[in-house]
Amino acid sequence: MKRKFLIIIFVLSTLAILFYLQFEREPVVNHSTIMKHSETYDLSLVITLNQLVVLNQKKVQHMLIQKIQNNDFKDIQFSYDLHGRPQNIYVKVYVNVLTYQFDFPAFEFTVNRKTVLSDCFS
Repeated sequence: MKRKFLIIIFVLSTLAILFYLQFEREPVVNHSTIMKHSETYDLSLVITLNQLVVLNQKKVQHMLIQKIQNNDFKDIQFSYDLHGRPQNIYVKVYVNVLTYQFDFPAFEFTVNRKTVLSDCFS
């Protein structure tokens, strides 16, 4: 009986840790670069999701676009005062720190404010 109780506690603890590692941590911007052109500029971001796996790439992409639009990252704030909104945003996404260290991105995407998602920057 005691052994069964310990196994149940172990399994529940492992599930709780896995749930935290997958769903409860916020994405982090590791690197940002501004590429200035004559009248416009582009923004390049490297983001670590801090998850175990990417379950739905489109959902994650939409969430990251919303965080960029709302300026909602804890460790970086974008300033649109001087040059306005960027023309293009290039985003390289890593699942976790380990994939970032070994340069193994999960996916990349580009947001063009005129064509792809114009409602994000209106």
